[in-house]
Amino acid sequence: MRTNSGVPNGVRLLNGFSRRLLCGCLVGAVCLLSGCGYPRVSDKTFELAKLLNTVCNLRNTHQLPKFRTLVDEAHQAGNITGSERDMLIEIADMASEQQWDRAESEARELLKAQNGG
Repeated sequence: MRTNSGVPNGVRLLNGFSRRLLCGCLVGAVCLLSGCGYPRVSDKTFELAKLLNTVCNLRNTHQLPKFRTLVDEAHQAGNITGSERDMLIEIADMASEQQWDRAESEARELLKAQNGG
C-alpha cells in the first residue's frame, strides 16, 4: 500500500524506526563519551561504595566475601535498592576477577557521581 507521497508505508515505517535507532545510538554514545556515569544512590550505598573502594585499593581478596554479605544484608533490610545492589556487586565481581584497577576506578566513579562529578 502506498501513501499519498508515493512512498510505501513499510519504507516510511522503517525509515522512522531507523531514525529513532540512530538517535538512540547517538544519545548513548554521547553519554558514554561524556561520562553520564552512575546515578544518585542512597547514603547506605554510598557508605558501601567507600568500603568497596578501600577493599579494591588494598586488593584485599579476603574482604570481598564479607563485602558481598554486607551488600546482601543491606538489600534484604531495604536499605539499598536492587539496582544499587547490582551496581556494587558488579564492581565487586571485577575485583574478584583480579581487575582491581578497573574495580577501584568504577567505585571511585560511583562516589564522584554523588558529588556531581
